[in-house]
Amino acid sequence: MKKIISLLLSAFITTVIFAQEDVRLNDSVIFINNKPVALYAKEINKLAKRYNMEVYSFTDWVLIKAEVLIFSAPVDELKPFYYYELTFPPTNDTLSVYTDEELPTLLSKLIRDYKLISNDQLDKNGVNRLKASYPGGPALVAKIKAMEDHLNNTRLFNQQVVRDRTKPVIVTKEKKIMQDGVVIGSYIHTNANQRVVNEGWVIKSLESQGTFNRKIADACIIYLENNMKVSSWGDGFPDHLGKKERGYQLYTISKPKDTVPGSVEDLLLIRICCLIEDFSL
Repeated sequence: MKKIISLLLSAFITTVIFAQEDVRLNDSVIFINNKPVALYAKEINKLAKRYNMEVYSFTDWVLIKAEVLIFSAPVDELKPFYYYELTFPPTNDTLSVYTDEELPTLLSKLIRDYKLISNDQLDKNGVNRLKASYPGGPALVAKIKAMEDHLNNTRLFNQQVVRDRTKPVIVTKEKKIMQDGVVIGSYIHTNANQRVVNEGWVIKSLESQGTFNRKIADACIIYLENNMKVSSWGDGFPDHLGKKERGYQLYTISKPKDTVPGSVEDLLLIRICCLIEDFSL
């Protein structure tokens, strides 16, 4: 977006006044104590439906960039939230913060309170003060920590093997569960048909007996790598996954080409993928 400085400086209409009268915005200029300090431009972030923003010097250098990002909720019972990533191109500094304030209001106050801009340039000392003392940084850390605590308390997340959870899953005949090249857990069969199960996952004479295979898969007990029990949900697991269901993406990239739909092998893999995407395994 080409900026014509003379026109921007003369655009003193549609001025927004914040709670503290020494900070004002019109449609392109930030004022502190009625003095023009910097130019700015904003555009809507279509994903977040909030504004991204850039702050410029009057000589057209980018001083501050601010982008709205979404921290996705890892499990259904938690809610996603928005946070801001602030970058300062002249100093190569970055700061991620959480606050309820909209970006135009937030950046104007930060520029004023931390003296981020002086003599039409970004002030390095102001940026250092911001990074050291602005509460929005610790607030973001606290939000993420609250999510981690929830996962630890409800899913033993802190006892799970660290790995890339988007990588394909491998279930070995030794009853080990692997992902990203490491063993993340195991399983055992506990049912009256133990002898039949031990002879192989897919029994040709039983392939058409979906109910029987489902009972075998449901009777599996799954463990973390440290032998803590994960789940024996039984009928709580689906027999197939739709595109929008938790576990579908991981199941799709993990399913061997020769997998028989509805077999014990298939149903067990579905259960494992559901657990992994639910952060339970």
